[in-house]
Amino acid sequence: MAGEIRALTVRQPNTGALVWFGKNPENRTRPISHRGLVAIHAGLYEPDPGDYLAVRDTFNRARPAGITLEWDDQRRTRGAVLGVAELAGCHHASECWDPASRNWACSPWAFTGEWWHWQFTDPRPLACPVPCKGALGLWRLPADVEKLVRDQLEG
Repeated sequence: MAGEIRALTVRQPNTGALVWFGKNPENRTRPISHRGLVAIHAGLYEPDPGDYLAVRDTFNRARPAGITLEWDDQRRTRGAVLGVAELAGCHHASECWDPASRNWACSPWAFTGEWWHWQFTDPRPLACPVPCKGALGLWRLPADVEKLVRDQLEG
């Protein structure tokens, strides 16, 4: 696995949704040109119980094949890298409108309006979350954290 791994801090329960439950866009206010492997980091923000209900409702609309929605302790972890995914693209929400169906076509997880959809593919959960501090935007993992993440991916 060549190149350094960049990281993105995401609030729970959306971190769990990206890593385990088929959420493929991360809705952001800015576009991004970076492509490649990204560590998905769960921020320390304490989610409201309603946040989990919103994720459950979206999951029920999306229904990824073979995936069940179960919130165990690992999937609720905060302040750690929970997995990795490929950042494969980015587009503006306005590019998702499908006039034929009169619906937003790119994903049930996508926000409409002035949002950018960072498209993630191939999510891979880590067997053990790797604790570390997060940051805003796309950031570099500390060397010791990156080594622990790579060890799990390669092992």
